[in-house]
Amino acid sequence: MKRIDSEQDMSRTLRDHMTAAGAHVEQVECRTSAPGIPDLDGCYRGSNFKIELKYLSDNKPITKIRSTQKRWFKQRIAAGGMPWCLLYCDSYEGHVIWVLVAGDHISELPSSARVDHFLSFPHVTFNWTNGIRIYELFGIIAPD
Repeated sequence: MKRIDSEQDMSRTLRDHMTAAGAHVEQVECRTSAPGIPDLDGCYRGSNFKIELKYLSDNKPITKIRSTQKRWFKQRIAAGGMPWCLLYCDSYEGHVIWVLVAGDHISELPSSARVDHFLSFPHVTFNWTNGIRIYELFGIIAPD
């Protein structure tokens, strides 16, 4: 699998894999009109999902969790939704990992979060070093 070098690269890679699998996925950038909304909005087999993307590396060991993101997640969960946060880390104990955390834990993250903060919550860790297996992710965020 090719190396992911930024959150934008992470988004593009995920969107390409999801779209190829039959999902409809859009990149969302609405900081002024809808602050805090997650990066990806999608639908797969009738299930809608929203995913906030976070990228960490040796050169970027901390990611920011904005108060607007925490507020958006709280409001969506209060309305019965379940948004997700997907973290990519290229340097966890010498491995590349992807960590999926349910949105109900986002408000508990510090504003400057490290990989161990994400791993302290119930989560799913994907070992996708040989390529993204997108159906594993869909099985959680968009179950049939």
